[in-house]
Amino acid sequence: MWHSAEVLFRCNVQDELNNILYEKKILLVYLDETREISEKTEQLTQLFETKYKNSEGIDVYWQFVKVLEVQELGKEELYDGVEVFSRLIWESEL
Repeated sequence: MWHSAEVLFRCNVQDELNNILYEKKILLVYLDETREISEKTEQLTQLFETKYKNSEGIDVYWQFVKVLEVQELGKEELYDGVEVFSRLIWESEL
């Protein structure tokens, strides 16, 4: 069964303590009966953890923080227009 997983990453920049940058990603995750969704999602997020030097030669490290939300898609097949993530929000939150 397919799931969508919203995950959070933090950008750690050498010697930068203010203005911390975060990134939310939504990943598609296929889960068979033998694995836990959190285990599979955290395994997939390791593909996005990266370390490099920016244009100024400063170390930058993107680090997985946590899984924010998981939703079962209820579809076995993916096709154009399939909903992969939704969230209800109040007008005051817009």
